[in-house]
Amino acid sequence: MLQISGSFVSLLITWMQNNDVSSDKIHKSAALLSKNNLVDIERWNSLLTQAANEFNQDNIGFELGELVSIKNAGVLGYLMASADSTFEAIQIYQRSEQRFYNTNWVDVKTQKNQLIVSWHLPFTHGQELAIQASISAFTHFLQTLFPLSYQIIEIESCLTQQQQLDRFASFYHCSVATNPEYFKLKFNLQQSKIVQPIGHDFLSINLSNSESSELTNKLIKILKSQLPLANHSINEVAKLTHQSPRSLQRRLQRQNMSYQYLLDSIREQLACLYLEQNQLSGTDIALMLGFSEHSAFVRAFKQWKSMSPSKYKSTFNKLL
Repeated sequence: MLQISGSFVSLLITWMQNNDVSSDKIHKSAALLSKNNLVDIERWNSLLTQAANEFNQDNIGFELGELVSIKNAGVLGYLMASADSTFEAIQIYQRSEQRFYNTNWVDVKTQKNQLIVSWHLPFTHGQELAIQASISAFTHFLQTLFPLSYQIIEIESCLTQQQQLDRFASFYHCSVATNPEYFKLKFNLQQSKIVQPIGHDFLSINLSNSESSELTNKLIKILKSQLPLANHSINEVAKLTHQSPRSLQRRLQRQNMSYQYLLDSIREQLACLYLEQNQLSGTDIALMLGFSEHSAFVRAFKQWKSMSPSKYKSTFNKLL
């Protein structure tokens, strides 16, 4: 069953506050759902439909999506923020779906000068508002990470009613056609290659001046992208740097560092960043750091910080 992050539901409360409208029933329902790690799309769409009827807003899904930030984009949002380009972010999104959600709904391919992203989702025309919110959040989040980096030139929608198609055409200022099997976005590929994402500031890793080098900076970048895929062994990382594991270890030893030390340093700093955001579950964080299970992450964190992840989170929250 299709689900969304519970933190994403909290955007409805933010939208109500921003538009100076209120409904105790809708507010309570959104607050309750937002506490869940995952929310079924049917319940989410039902709540959006209530809000659209209550406030006479057919485009509420689009407007909600434009409020998304890394804090309510869920696990994939945090992972996409480590990318260097729009194209790489979408690739990370695709590769991480199976590991985190045990499914492969998204397909990414290039065709001539286009980047094409397709979702094989079990949406129906009755779930228009949930589709609005999901697609708007996806495109807005990419635009936030990579300002002015792409242009959507065409949409193929699984929605079939003309009014629904017209709303997407009006919002995205492009042609929209019906496709009963997929929801498809076509991007201008050349513009999608622009880099300099602002999300990197959030996921920065700091080593001491004596430890920082061109090699360690390259390894940090690789590990940040490979940890969520559990591809972080020295053999796998050495292959990505086009050298043998022994050569990589020797180069690090010349800097008075081991591969395990670098890996632990990156994991420790990312773990603290994720815990401080207070939006991800311990299991999510464990997977994002490449651990096979939550208990392994807890043991490692206790070695780093002499306290459990939950204790660290509660201590940090008390300081706010």
